[in-house]
Amino acid sequence: MKKSSLAIVGLAAVVIAIVVLGSPKDNTQDSDYVYHVNLSESKYGESGIYEELFEIGDQSCQRFCDYKFRFVPNGDSPQTLSISIYGDNISFLENFELVGTSVETDISQYYTWDYDGQKSFQVSGLENVKITIDPHENTKGTVSVYINQE
Repeated sequence: MKKSSLAIVGLAAVVIAIVVLGSPKDNTQDSDYVYHVNLSESKYGESGIYEELFEIGDQSCQRFCDYKFRFVPNGDSPQTLSISIYGDNISFLENFELVGTSVETDISQYYTWDYDGQKSFQVSGLENVKITIDPHENTKGTVSVYINQE
């Protein structure tokens, strides 16, 4: 009886491993954004500004594709984050300000952080653009910048 119990447990473990390893991966996190960069002190160039070229937009957009910035900052992130995106048919510039919101619970108090500013923009068609991110010399804190298609 003991050997049959071990065999059943072993067989169940093999079946579970096959199901877990063979199931399609949920790549929603990878496909939720069209652009992402995690900025830290080492990512900024000698001038303290981050620049990158990338492709944005979609041929299937009838007129415009809507995009929106999403940030993952913390209390040490740059106080002001100026972001510009330039291409043949797009010109976007915004100075985002870091805002902390106090959250109080019964036993603690903490802050959540986000950048305030115009987060939405539009792109017509498929376009090669240049993004420039300027932390105004505050390169010590980290921040992740995402662009999501709406």
